[in-house]
Amino acid sequence: MRTSSPLELHRLEVPAPRHLPFAIGTFDTIGPLSRAAFPHRHTFHEIVHVTSGTGDHVIDLHRWPITPPNLGILAAGQVHHWDRAHNVQGRVLLLEDSFLLDHPQDRALLRRLATRRPWHIPAPAAALLSTTAGAAPALARDAAEQGRTLAPTPQCDDGDDPTPPQMEGPYFKPNSPQRTDLVVPGHPGVALAVSGYVFSRNCRPVPNALVDFWQADNAGGYDNVGYDYRGHQFTNAEGAFHLTTIVPGLYPGRTRHLHVKLQAPNQPVLTTQLYFPGEPRNGTDMLFDPRLLMNVTNDGSGQLAEFDFVLDFTA
Repeated sequence: MRTSSPLELHRLEVPAPRHLPFAIGTFDTIGPLSRAAFPHRHTFHEIVHVTSGTGDHVIDLHRWPITPPNLGILAAGQVHHWDRAHNVQGRVLLLEDSFLLDHPQDRALLRRLATRRPWHIPAPAAALLSTTAGAAPALARDAAEQGRTLAPTPQCDDGDDPTPPQMEGPYFKPNSPQRTDLVVPGHPGVALAVSGYVFSRNCRPVPNALVDFWQADNAGGYDNVGYDYRGHQFTNAEGAFHLTTIVPGLYPGRTRHLHVKLQAPNQPVLTTQLYFPGEPRNGTDMLFDPRLLMNVTNDGSGQLAEFDFVLDFTA
């Protein structure tokens, strides 16, 4: 009598000491596709951006042809495998259910979307997702001088709401010190000076806007006990800000970046990130957005970066 083998259960494996409830990478870095050639389940959710390849993705007995570029969602517990997959390339975002504990609506939406066929991604959006480095966008101040209406700065929120102190990761902490210098004496790192302006969509500088920065240290770690490499400031009368810090280090799954929250008086909060041009991981980080690239130059003693934020309101 033939007996069926139990389904393999794949768990999210993140190298210590991070133990983050998510992982981001490519098919090559997350794990070989051959491991997923037989039906199995995950203890985590998976968002897959397929950029090339042929074959079928079989999810809960539904067979979906691989038609890149497309985007598919797999919820924890669903049975799936890749059948006759050949030269499949792309990016993968893995999320533990605990990552969504404080966001039940997002969890419910993810599970609903997981029952649908993968979406085909139009060419312009696919090109944006596939950008490896990209040139930094023009500064908003240049468009403002020409009197053009400004496009708002995109949001880029990777789950950085306040987190319990035992959770280690890139998480926002309220009540950071008011300061423009985040350098910690005695800590290693390449000097970085970031400056720019905050505008409204109708090109007006926004004075007294809150600009709250936080980042990893030189080794890619975040201070979740104190306030190292965390600080907020307010723009001056011309809407300008200036930050003195170090170039943040890398950690698994992410490219080099700075976190920032902005808020004009009596306006909603914008949570976003700033990126560095020419970083190899820009091409594998699913959160990377080339519209958020800073203009970065070297001055011999460190790096100088510029970026202008545009908040989605008219003054």
